[in-house]
Amino acid sequence: MRGVSEVKTRRSTHKLIPVGLGTRWAAIQVDMLFLSAIIGIPLNIFVPADPSDGVVLLIVFGLFSLYFTIGNACFEATVGQRVLGYKIIPAIDEKPHYIVRFILGFVAFFLGFITWLGNRHVKDGTYWWDYESNTRAVPLHYVAPN
Repeated sequence: MRGVSEVKTRRSTHKLIPVGLGTRWAAIQVDMLFLSAIIGIPLNIFVPADPSDGVVLLIVFGLFSLYFTIGNACFEATVGQRVLGYKIIPAIDEKPHYIVRFILGFVAFFLGFITWLGNRHVKDGTYWWDYESNTRAVPLHYVAPN
């Protein structure tokens, strides 16, 4: 069946429909809207600084990295990922590196077209940042058997 692959997790191997780049990109857009509302308003009130100031950019980048890292590590999904119906789980017998996932995902997101062009033939839904961070994106309904 085209588009269905085996996804290896800590306990088993299952056939799952992969989470594609379009779904992941849309989830990031939802997360950006969410974070803009949650972080942007208080930041404008409590940090009276020029937006081009490096300190503000560091604060925003730090808060974004905390959001994505903690969202995936502790809750398996960020708000955007939940809205779009997928979560992040550790790969088989590997310790997940969620901060590495955030940094590589950040790079992939800002490379945009180059990321799409280089990964458009991926059928199993596991992209280079998944391999490097020892994580996988699976549908929310996925439950690893005991």
